[in-house]
Amino acid sequence: MLLIKYDKIDSTQDLARELSSKIYGDFVVMADEQLSGRGRRVRDWYSPKGGLWCTFCIKKINLEPEKLSQKVAKIICKVLREETDKNFEIKPPNDILYHGKKVCGILIENLKKRTLIGIGINTNLKKEIFPKNLREKIDTLYEITGKFYDNLAIVEKIYDIICRELLS
Repeated sequence: MLLIKYDKIDSTQDLARELSSKIYGDFVVMADEQLSGRGRRVRDWYSPKGGLWCTFCIKKINLEPEKLSQKVAKIICKVLREETDKNFEIKPPNDILYHGKKVCGILIENLKKRTLIGIGINTNLKKEIFPKNLREKIDTLYEITGKFYDNLAIVEKIYDIICRELLS
């Protein structure tokens, strides 16, 4: 997996789309912080330093985005369960919740020859840094467990499972 990592970027999804025709093979764009992160329907996604913000650019997966989003959500739930020993639920089509509060969002885009899988996970964050209007709607792995997580290790696990289960 080729990793393209930034401290701060507007959007991992936008850069992955731009690079998709310039880089041969799979890659992931990852950032410590996104300035213009977004979810489905161009909804803003608050992406402060400490969270896991990335986009995988992989060979095209011929599934509708909503079906692929569900498969990716199951993979992420599996990885988060392994990391935290907690159970997460999927709110279709693209959210992962813990006790009804959003922990992760997924953004799927099918390009001509590639698929982009954007993932935002509230990992090493305190809820107090989120805007007030979001604090009651979200949760973070740190708040749930009191532990810090290796974002790159989580990305690698997700990528490995995507390759095994969706690209083989």
